[in-house]
Amino acid sequence: MGTQVSPGIRISEIDKTLSLGQVALTEGGIAGFFKWGPVEVVTTVGSETELVTQFWKPDTNSASYFFTAANFLAYSNTLRVVRVVKVTEARAATAAPSTVQLTNTATFAVTTSTPVIVALTGTTGGLFAGMSLYLSNSVTNTTVTIATVTNTTSALLKTTSATAVSEANAYAYGVYVPNPDTYQANFSTGSGTVGAWAAKYVGALGNSLTVEVCASANAYKQTVASGTANVTVLSGNTSVVMSSDVSDFVGVGDILTANGEDRQVLTINSAGTGVTINAAFSTALTGEPFARRWKYSSLFTSAPGTSDYAMERGGSMDEMHVVVVDTGGQFSGGANTVLERYAFVSKGFDAKTDVGATNYYAEVINRKSPFVWWMGHQTGGTSWGSEVSSTTFGTPALIAATPLAGGTDGGLVADTDLMRGYDLFKDQQVEVSFILGASASPGLASYIIGSVVEPKMFAMGFFSPEYSDVVSNAGLETTAVIAYRDALPSSSFAVLDSGWKYQYDKYNDVYRYVPLNGDTAGCAVRADQVSEPWFSPAGFSRGQIKNVVKLPYNPTQANRDDLYRNGINPIVTFPGQGTVLYGDKTMQSKPSAFDRINVRRLFIALEKTIERSAKQQLFEQNDAFTRQAFVAMVEPYLRSVRGRRGITEYYVVCDETNNPPASVDAGEFRADIYVKPIRSINFIQLNFIAVRSDVSFTEVVTNLS
Repeated sequence: MGTQVSPGIRISEIDKTLSLGQVALTEGGIAGFFKWGPVEVVTTVGSETELVTQFWKPDTNSASYFFTAANFLAYSNTLRVVRVVKVTEARAATAAPSTVQLTNTATFAVTTSTPVIVALTGTTGGLFAGMSLYLSNSVTNTTVTIATVTNTTSALLKTTSATAVSEANAYAYGVYVPNPDTYQANFSTGSGTVGAWAAKYVGALGNSLTVEVCASANAYKQTVASGTANVTVLSGNTSVVMSSDVSDFVGVGDILTANGEDRQVLTINSAGTGVTINAAFSTALTGEPFARRWKYSSLFTSAPGTSDYAMERGGSMDEMHVVVVDTGGQFSGGANTVLERYAFVSKGFDAKTDVGATNYYAEVINRKSPFVWWMGHQTGGTSWGSEVSSTTFGTPALIAATPLAGGTDGGLVADTDLMRGYDLFKDQQVEVSFILGASASPGLASYIIGSVVEPKMFAMGFFSPEYSDVVSNAGLETTAVIAYRDALPSSSFAVLDSGWKYQYDKYNDVYRYVPLNGDTAGCAVRADQVSEPWFSPAGFSRGQIKNVVKLPYNPTQANRDDLYRNGINPIVTFPGQGTVLYGDKTMQSKPSAFDRINVRRLFIALEKTIERSAKQQLFEQNDAFTRQAFVAMVEPYLRSVRGRRGITEYYVVCDETNNPPASVDAGEFRADIYVKPIRSINFIQLNFIAVRSDVSFTEVVTNLS
């Protein structure tokens, strides 16, 4: 108790309720090739629906990864996914085909009292893509120094410093960093002109997108006075002749109104003085005045104009509407479907909404859109990106329609690409209990085991043999699967099953072969859900495999004997009983308690739980009181595990016998925890004995004993 100078009452709280908290043990992790989504970033999905939303539907190249992930999610509700691509080939779709590679969201952070803009020597279109820059300002706020640069594609940087540019021209260089908020952005490599927009991520899926910008009231809707402009059309004809002075205001999809009738523009001739409409006007029109409106005008309440924020500061014409359209139908399933719309966003970088949020169109779209990324201002957009105060923003009359093209997924990923993805799971802050190998080669599987799973300690790797080992390899499957196993290291943190399964792909209406490791790990999740982590995931209670049409390799009893001796867990279809995980061995070669999945998972649960709680002892007084408090915290948990059939006995030593004065002086704290794990039943012997009618059962049992 602290010293009081004068009489009084002091109240303090002492927490004696410390206990061992629950830890998560059912999260999966996978790295693989997917059609869409952030690249080399750990993304959490909770269902197959979310998997499709984030990483898109499977195709031939992505099916083994997609369905391994989807199959795991049939048992669990947490999967960390890392999308990988061949970074030397994959490109984002842009306004003009280019070498832009937008893979994920890089973070720009500055420490400065005013916003700054960064431009790098050697670039022509803004910052490089795929980088993480950490910036710090000098005392004068005129120079920004690049402290750290990570560029996964190639060494493109030509300098390590850049000069601050006026806020008014900030976006002309590609990135504006508001302070003190962290702004997340990705920009072009500067290799040629890429236009104003790009697909959010690399890949051909982005080729389906078009961005339309309506930056003025005239672009939204225009009424043409008689004698100024007109349309001419013969009765029953869909070909319309227009006055040349209004052709710049009409676009494909726009609605023409004449004599009270609406018609949609389908095509525009090369001269811009004639259009084709979807249906003929009911009467002939000769030099008639007309009105036109933007085809997406019905999605907005009114035309863009001047925001209240700009009006209060002497600015004008800052508002605009933006629409993102799925022109190819890949995202929505229907061509020309509007995916998202942004109403009344501002051209001014400092614009705010009524509630104080940013309303600057580039920031709004970059932060909110899962489909597109802003890359630059529209041609003719005078003063866009400037401060709102006293600025009259240019308002191009045309609708700016920017179709994206040039996106490519790149070639099939190699093991080195996948290794970069799995490396992200090394981070101890990434919660993952099961690493799914999907269709991993022996080299990749060995890397995951030795470089990811074992160092992490609280995770297990699940693997299946290669496709060619078990599909169309009749009679040679067992030998091939054992050869795959022999190429892998011994580890109690790794599990190998016997093959692949044949399942229906509802997205493409075909059947596919898929590796079973997603299901094997899923059975371990089921063990947690219906029992405990230290229960075996195998057998008819917890080892039932979902979504199986057939197994290309259904091991016989003789096959299963050979597989099990080599630490491979058979997956077997039994007539009338389903398909079952029929083994619970780890890939530990040396006979020990840790050659069983349930024992390894028991120790993971114990170690992860107690290790996290042991952190509460850090920086406490290293004396008998603290040691006793630790024992008092651990023993109730071990009693609970014993009561839940995880261990038969335990013993905790944390006193002066294992904490001698020399260890205490060195700041060390040691606890020894002994447990006797419960093993699972792997072999059952059933003896049926026939006896004579005059024989006593007690006598028979005694003799057998």
